[in-house]
Amino acid sequence: MLCDSCKENEAIISYTKMSGNNVEEVHLCATCAEKKMKEDLTFNQAISSQVDSFLKELFKLTGNFDKEVIKKSCPNCGTTFDEFEKNHLGCESCYETFSSELSSMLNNLKYASKHKGKIPQSADAAISMRREEEELEDSLRKAIESEEYEKAAIIRDRIKEIRESK
Repeated sequence: MLCDSCKENEAIISYTKMSGNNVEEVHLCATCAEKKMKEDLTFNQAISSQVDSFLKELFKLTGNFDKEVIKKSCPNCGTTFDEFEKNHLGCESCYETFSSELSSMLNNLKYASKHKGKIPQSADAAISMRREEEELEDSLRKAIESEEYEKAAIIRDRIKEIRESK
């Protein structure tokens, strides 16, 4: 979907604007969203720096990185991150060079950096246990972040049981 403001770039941010009985959905690209937020939120210098910080974090999460990252290039073939992101092709060194950006990009696209498909029934039980342990570790991390300590303790105990049974 194209940006409603510039009509050139792909929209990455959508919001609903309500005024009275009028409801309007707005779609903006990174550049126009940054301009719009800076225009709307220019109360004082302290808030302006917070908006800048918020926008940098937001665009890092959406896969639109700083210009320094886009200009980053592979030492082996010279492909820039911008080219790599557009073409999804590169040499073996590109994947190492852009590994942190790739994991952020994959997470943003709702893809995982690890395969989480079905495990064949003929597979070793250790594979299933390893998968369960990884999933529990993710759940534990999320429970701690959301301060659900009772749940975290239960998950921790289950991880301990799995590790002891190996």
